[in-house]
Amino acid sequence: MEKQKKIESIGKHRNLLNAVRRLKTNDRSILSSSASLSWPTVESNAKKLGLDKNKKKPGKDDAIYLDSSGTYRISPKYGFFVGISVSVGSSKITVCDFSLTPLTGKDFDAYGITNFYKVLTELDPACVESSGGCSVCHKTTDGFTEIRNMLSCVIDLLLREDENNSAFDLLGIGIAFPGIINFQSNRIEFSPNIESIRDKHLSALIPSTHLQDIKDRHIVLYFEHDTECATLYEKEKLYDPKCRDYRLRNKENLACVYIGTGVGLGLIMNHTLVRGSNSCGELGHIKTPQIVIPDPPEGTPEYFDMKGYTLTERKMEKPVDIHATKCACGKTDCLEKRIRADVFNSDSQDDYNSKTTTERLNEFQEKHPYRYRVLEEYVAYILSLLIDLLGVDVIVFSGKLISKIPSLKGDLETLKYANSIAISAINCTLIEGSQDIESVAIGAAMAAFNKCDYTGNPIQVSWLKTGEDS
Repeated sequence: MEKQKKIESIGKHRNLLNAVRRLKTNDRSILSSSASLSWPTVESNAKKLGLDKNKKKPGKDDAIYLDSSGTYRISPKYGFFVGISVSVGSSKITVCDFSLTPLTGKDFDAYGITNFYKVLTELDPACVESSGGCSVCHKTTDGFTEIRNMLSCVIDLLLREDENNSAFDLLGIGIAFPGIINFQSNRIEFSPNIESIRDKHLSALIPSTHLQDIKDRHIVLYFEHDTECATLYEKEKLYDPKCRDYRLRNKENLACVYIGTGVGLGLIMNHTLVRGSNSCGELGHIKTPQIVIPDPPEGTPEYFDMKGYTLTERKMEKPVDIHATKCACGKTDCLEKRIRADVFNSDSQDDYNSKTTTERLNEFQEKHPYRYRVLEEYVAYILSLLIDLLGVDVIVFSGKLISKIPSLKGDLETLKYANSIAISAINCTLIEGSQDIESVAIGAAMAAFNKCDYTGNPIQVSWLKTGEDS
């Protein structure tokens, strides 16, 4: 089947494909209601997607098949989607099969694309594989040329593999950036942590020859905000029966909060990914009042920490003037600046990064008891906004400040009840995100799948209820 016809078919039947992929069921009522289709329409559309009840194995052009138990399944080899997450320090590249499952090293062998994987890992001398073998990390800085060269090399490799290897049918490429993308002008309007790509047209990031080749082959190319991609990944992971939070998969309102290099937010409200005018979720750049807590008694560890002394060296650290410089968002008192200055006494991204290494975060509460209390208050501020203002059912927390400060994870429940309206707090469940290093890249691949319509509009993704909660 021609690639264009595949893409058009995916666009027409995306709801059914998503329902089959998420549910893995032979229950007709659940499958039809989750696809928002009558059962006769499900059967008719499934045939259009290649379903043949007489086949024991799916063919190359079959997107759906029946397994031995009569369960509808996605054919993983039908096509591939690639996700690329661009970030400072390390950009990730993940290849997903048609079921949107990331490939491991063994999968590359099984699918006959071993050479692709080998060359991909050799593109960059500093590149490393993730622990699961499903992602390749390339060292990147915030330099525009370096980011462009990385994207050019990866896309060139993908296009050559798509052309020369019949086992690798590349259907889409999703690229995630930390910033706001204007889908009308195709420009990155705001990118606080990678200033070099701010105000750049998306076409400037990829050579024109590659863009033309992608267009000629009818491959989907989609750019998305990294928090939206992370939210896609966290939501979809809830549909895995092995997931510890599987019971939460049908919740209507979910917030995905990232507190790490920056502070980001992804939102799903009424089962629909919230888009806003161009993007939604720049939580770190809302104007934020300074958190003030009572001074601790003189002579206590908290007192010395408040005064700027390190508890081990009794060395005083000059306090940062938060108003001396502006954040990339143009404010001097956004939430990100507040956390960096008031908690970590940092006035630059480099200084903040040096103070938030794994080792230093692991012992942060012990060495900085006063600043830890300030950090708790800023997290409480976030909780109150999401629970009391938006009334979300689930908040997924991720990022190094959550994963690397052991006590903070344990204090989230206490902070929730102490700073939110009781009934709203009771109805909101807090969970820890996956912390998978390739989560945004996988989410970018998922975004490309949901973009199979060839329009210039941003993706619209909805999740219908799938069976009973359990």
